[in-house]
Amino acid sequence: MAYHPWPSRLNSFKTYCENKNIKLLKDDVLFIDRMLTNIHRDDFKAVLIDYAEKWLEGMGGGEKTALSQNLGRKIANSWLIERCAYEKRQKKL
Repeated sequence: MAYHPWPSRLNSFKTYCENKNIKLLKDDVLFIDRMLTNIHRDDFKAVLIDYAEKWLEGMGGGEKTALSQNLGRKIANSWLIERCAYEKRQKKL
C-alpha cells in the first residue's frame, strides 16, 4: 500500500471533527479529499460542515460507538457522493 500523507487542506476539518466526536479514519480523509476535486473551492468549507452534520445525524445523537460511527460515515459518504454528482451535472449545463 502506498503512503499517502494527510491532506493539509483538511487539517482544520480534522480538528473540527475531533471536537464533534467524529472519528475520521485516514481512508475517510483520502475519500473526502478526492471527492473535493468535484467541488468549487469557494464551497469547500460549507460542504465539509454539511458532511460533518450528516455524519452526526447518521450517528443518531446517541452513544459514540464504533457502530454509530460507521452509520454516520455511511450517511455522510453517501451524501457527499450525491453532492459531487450534482456538481458534475451542473458543470455540464
